[in-house]
Amino acid sequence: MNMKARVLSDEDILKIHATSLEIMEKLGIHIQDKEALKTFEKAGASVDWDSDRAFIPTYLVNEVMN
Repeated sequence: MNMKARVLSDEDILKIHATSLEIMEKLGIHIQDKEALKTFEKAGASVDWDSDRAFIPTYLVNEVMN
């Protein structure tokens, strides 16, 4: 018998995903590696070099995930 426990609904998963996209785009993520920041910038992310933060637009995340 194959029993699976489901903790999150599909709607919950979509909300978490949407919120994570918003965080990456608006708050950015802290990346200490300058080469990684350069890579994100070349790919289309905005980079704040003073705070080592990359702001990754939703379209870029979607491109990579597809």
